[in-house]
Amino acid sequence: MLSTQHRMRPEISSMMQQHFYEDLLNSEVVLSRPHVKGLQKDVVYIQHSNPEIYVEEDESRKNVFEVNYALSLTKYFLQQGYDFNQIAILCTYSIQRYNLRRAAKKMFGDEENSRISKIRIENVDNYQGEECDIIILSLVRSKSENNKIGYLNVNLLF
Repeated sequence: MLSTQHRMRPEISSMMQQHFYEDLLNSEVVLSRPHVKGLQKDVVYIQHSNPEIYVEEDESRKNVFEVNYALSLTKYFLQQGYDFNQIAILCTYSIQRYNLRRAAKKMFGDEENSRISKIRIENVDNYQGEECDIIILSLVRSKSENNKIGYLNVNLLF
């Protein structure tokens, strides 16, 4: 079993401790990482009430508000001095990934003429084992009446 982790910020690994790894330790590498530029905290959760849309022909879900928010947040991090290759946008649905990529081209320019191709926009499952300085996670599903996020079986953290 994992005893010391070397990738996640302590704020994220503490959530893993609650559910999977009670005695998980953080390596010195993660404890000495610089703070995220332009934010008051290194890990931030954005709560909103904009519902997702089920796209029947794709059997997938998208959330237009989160597409716009994630890309605006990307633009903000670029203004803070981060480079395109330091940012990854992850999502939980394939149609959300498609919409993020399409909107990113509109916001930042065509992949062939821009550095936008360096931003990783992927489904969570396709990103396992990789690292990036800034991770923007679009869960797509909005807060429900029972205080759960979509299919996740944990209470909201805020």
